[in-house]
Amino acid sequence: MADGTTRFITLHGEGGIGKTRLARAVGVAAGELFADGVAFVPLVEASQAADIPEMLLKALQVRSLGKRDPLVQLNDYLAERQLLLIIDNLEHLLGEEETAVLLLNLLQAAPHLKLLVTSRQQVWVQAETVVRLDGLPIPDPSVNGTWLASAAVQLFVARMRQLDAHFDPADKREAIVDICRAVQGLPLGIELAVAESHIRSCEAVAQSLRHDLALQTRMRDVPRRQASLQAVFDHSWRLLELELQRLLAQCAMMRGDFSAAAFVAVTAGRHDQLQLLVDHALVRQVGDDRYDMHEVVRHFALEQLGTADRATARERYAAYFLHLVAEQEEAFITNMEPALAIIRREWHHIETAWDEAVAKTAVDLFDAAVPALCTYWIITGHASSTLARLEAAHACLAVAAPQPRLAAACAKIEGALIWISYTTGEVAQSIALAQRILREAEMGTSEPFAIVAASCTLGSLQMLRGQLTQTEQLLTQGYTLAIQHSLPIWQSVATFLMMMLFGNQGQIAECAIWTHRSVDCVAPNRYLQLGNEASWHFRTWELSTCLAQIEEKNRVLQRLGQETCIDATFTLRASAYHRCGAFEQVIAMYEAARRDVSLDNQQFIRYAGYYVLAHVERQRGNLEAALRYGQLAVKYTTDMAPGFHYFFACDALALVLCALGRPAEAQTLLHTALDHLRGSELADHWYILIEGSLAHSYALAGEWQRATEMAGELVDRLLATDVATTQMEQTWFCYQILARYGDGRAADLLAHMQAVIQQRADRLAPEHRYDFINNFPEHRAVMAQAGVSVVFA
Repeated sequence: MADGTTRFITLHGEGGIGKTRLARAVGVAAGELFADGVAFVPLVEASQAADIPEMLLKALQVRSLGKRDPLVQLNDYLAERQLLLIIDNLEHLLGEEETAVLLLNLLQAAPHLKLLVTSRQQVWVQAETVVRLDGLPIPDPSVNGTWLASAAVQLFVARMRQLDAHFDPADKREAIVDICRAVQGLPLGIELAVAESHIRSCEAVAQSLRHDLALQTRMRDVPRRQASLQAVFDHSWRLLELELQRLLAQCAMMRGDFSAAAFVAVTAGRHDQLQLLVDHALVRQVGDDRYDMHEVVRHFALEQLGTADRATARERYAAYFLHLVAEQEEAFITNMEPALAIIRREWHHIETAWDEAVAKTAVDLFDAAVPALCTYWIITGHASSTLARLEAAHACLAVAAPQPRLAAACAKIEGALIWISYTTGEVAQSIALAQRILREAEMGTSEPFAIVAASCTLGSLQMLRGQLTQTEQLLTQGYTLAIQHSLPIWQSVATFLMMMLFGNQGQIAECAIWTHRSVDCVAPNRYLQLGNEASWHFRTWELSTCLAQIEEKNRVLQRLGQETCIDATFTLRASAYHRCGAFEQVIAMYEAARRDVSLDNQQFIRYAGYYVLAHVERQRGNLEAALRYGQLAVKYTTDMAPGFHYFFACDALALVLCALGRPAEAQTLLHTALDHLRGSELADHWYILIEGSLAHSYALAGEWQRATEMAGELVDRLLATDVATTQMEQTWFCYQILARYGDGRAADLLAHMQAVIQQRADRLAPEHRYDFINNFPEHRAVMAQAGVSVVFA
């Protein structure tokens, strides 16, 4: 592991030899050698080479980003990391050339990456170093008195003593040695033989294995070690009653770990029968109500499964897991944490069940699951990895329509696609679907779930564009339908967006009304309430409360083992820290996010994050970084369509340009923004934002007459703003311009700023007040003018 020139190591050996256990042990022992740690990635659930990048991203806890190539995202993530990546169970994917190519590409993209692969076959690439594993040493029949020193015998005895503390191997020497020889020292074979020896006797198992092995080794094309393991399995299989044989074979349909309830549903068996399979060591209990099968045993068991039983098990499998999803829809509101934990724990089964239902056009199954899945995505923000599956279901149903039942299911999936495409950056696709759904709604031919999703999505988009009359109409329609059809998560979305609509306009009373509605409609779900309340407190400048609520909300996800999402709450938190003057916290947030994802592919960073970073870097004096972020902010918000994010972005970039001594470029940008602003319905404080910065750019360019005229025109409007809507930098610019000429109105602006700063500071926790005053030059200067020399030190 310490050899930097050896970067691709394959642990090669037969199934059951202990490759996985050894790889895990190596990971623990060698962890300190790798600055970014060790990641263990089981590929047992992968069905093709194309699945590998997604599974690696999942194991590394990196979110898949919409339609971005997961391999490109993986390469970006690994590029600078010094990491040991353990890839387990690769052999079933080596039939595809793409598997080896993918692994070599990872090594090329990440020069500090080391791969440790476990496989029953070599990968056969030049970079590979192969470590061949054989069975545990078995007793040498020619040497007396050494049999208990054999590692194989020691494992057998240790496992037997776990089942029977008084087990004495002395009088069972011959049988134990024969068993260890028969299974060629394979740990899995020993484990299976121990289970049977406990039920019967060591002598009986040894005799059966000798007979079965003699039959197996007559087959010329079967390696002896494989024949040994097959003999152990065949022996264990024959000891099962016919019903247990059927249950084991159908259970083998489930890749990965599963619950006892899943076993009962898929096999139609009983809990006590599952325990019998555990007793035979054919199923392993791996946690609290979690079971799995060794992949070798699962493979052997699947070979026993007939076509009819296989089809039945697949149908039961899809039905169980998709019904399990559907059952969580109400629980997401009433008892969210257990519901989220269930979906997260069973996610690999849910994806497979969805694929099965789509392949069979089992409409009732995935139709019932869509609302709950959409709720899950809205709550957690983790939707992009499933976008392709939704699209596959939509394509399947679009072909199968026009049957009314299929058309309704298709419309429901379109509703989910509308929102998820929008929040993962596929805006054009989302808009086209939403507009079509609303046209069909006018003719009475659409599905309520889809109409609500379309209304909320287009309402959000129109709000970003500043088309506020249409926004209110669309959101009101979505809110009303969500109430009529008992869709609480969409009530939450609609009320939250209405809260934003009025909050962005500075209409705090109306914002408060919708805040209360948004909190009430998701009671008792404290997680959703916290997000809505945090947004309200941000708008009223109660920033410490806002941050505390966001932290509490994130702790819920952390309790579930789920990483914090890059969503509206993430950018709200960054904006709150920025308002507090906690610039280092903002940078730390984005740096941490950058280590996990490509920020450039995150919608909420594109539309809200980059202009915050531009402001922060300018205020920290990093003007080149600020310029880069400002340009990205303007680019992405222009692509969306000029709206309030666009105006924030233009202001951020303009102030950077002014700081760089390029006021003419700032003026061009701000005049373009003003032209767009005049085509919107945004409130006056948005004009103050742009016009105040424009006056500042004129002053820097030496055009004092124009600067003074514009500042003078803004005075009355600036004085009419309150604690929620005052644009402090713009007010400070106008004060400086007017004060230069002794204009008496400058004193009024100064008094107004002093009052607003004091009110805002009073709403902050003590630990935030110092940065709030001292990290903003205009705040320091205003309070100094007020005679405050040491502020909240």
